Amino acid sequence: SWTEVNAMNTARFYAGGCGTSTTAAVYGGSPPTVALTETWNGTSWTEVADLPAANSNLTGSGTSSDNALAIGGLAPGRVATCNLFDGTAWSSSPALSDARDNNSKSSTGPNTACMAVAGMTDTAPSGAATTEVYTVTTVTGPGAQNVKTITD
Repeated sequence: SWTEVNAMNTARFYAGGCGTSTTAAVYGGSPPTVALTETWNGTSWTEVADLPAANSNLTGSGTSSDNALAIGGLAPGRVATCNLFDGTAWSSSPALSDARDNNSKSSTGPNTACMAVAGMTDTAPSGAATTEVYTVTTVTGPGAQNVKTITD
C-alpha cells in the first residue's frame, strides 16, 4: 500500500531520481527547468547542492542519496552530460555519445554500472535505439570511468 509522507520542498516533474524509501535523491526537473537537488532521509526532504546546470527530462540512476547519476536531458536543448553526486557535490563524468533526453535506464545497483537505453535525439526525435553502458572501475585517475556505446 501507499502512505503519504512529507512533501518535497519544490514541486516539479521530468526530474531525475534514485534511491530507496530511506535514502533517495531527486534532481532537476521543470517547470521552469531547475538545477535543484533534494535528498530524502526516510522522513523529510532537504535541498542540497544544485546540478551544474538546470536540466529536465533527465534520467537518474543510483541506490541512495549519496550515490546518484544524472544522465542526459534538456537544458534547454538536448544534452549528453553525465554528472555524479556523492551526497555533497556534483562532478562531471563521461558524457553520452549523443545528446538525448527521456532515456530509460537499467540499474539494479549503485551508479557504478548502469545502462542508458533509447530516448530522443536530434536525429531520432521520435525515439532512438541506442544503448550505452556506464561502468566505473576501481582504478583512480583519468580513464577510471567508461562509457561503451552499443548501437543497432
